Amino acid sequence: MHEQSVLVGEPEIVFQFLQANLQRPLEAPDKTLRQLIRALGRRRFGTEQRFVVKLSSRTSHFLALFRQAFPKTPIVWVQREPAEIVESNLRRPRRALAGLDPESVARLALRNVSWAFLAATGFEDANFHVVDYRNLPSAAWTHVASLMQVQIGEDCLLRMRNVSRSHSHSGDPYVRRTPNPLPKHVQDIVSNTLNPLYEALARRARL
Repeated sequence: MHEQSVLVGEPEIVFQFLQANLQRPLEAPDKTLRQLIRALGRRRFGTEQRFVVKLSSRTSHFLALFRQAFPKTPIVWVQREPAEIVESNLRRPRRALAGLDPESVARLALRNVSWAFLAATGFEDANFHVVDYRNLPSAAWTHVASLMQVQIGEDCLLRMRNVSRSHSHSGDPYVRRTPNPLPKHVQDIVSNTLNPLYEALARRARL
């Protein structure tokens, strides 16, 4: 994103630390979390840099702790329509769900998505910003960069636009696919429970 930025993408060790702290609370978990994030960045570059940490949805429950650890850091919640998230989980379950029958995958996906949206909806913070997946990738340089106080030059903007044309996992040219329809009972759950949370957060994005 910027020449002086270090991207830390969904570090599993951070989630493991957050879970361990629930079981055996530390005296100053915010300080330990701050040291852990900085150590991840220094491991790559050896010096203090600007860190951009991409968190998985599982860490949404710990937003308050992240705020304690980084009181002045902007937090950007990138949300996607719930039906698309659930369909993506059904099509390609993450490793923890692999091998389960589709009904179990759907149930667990609904549970996990619900927890993430509830955590984000309940997190009231002046420096918490909502961005919709539909507005990516352009929102990265038209909105998110300014939130993070990052100045993007023409060369960097060109690189970002080129990267955005490729699939993040494979590097192949990105082609939007048609999602598979969800089972009727899953659609009903999404409409009645998840869509209201999604819409509530979307209203916060427009404030």
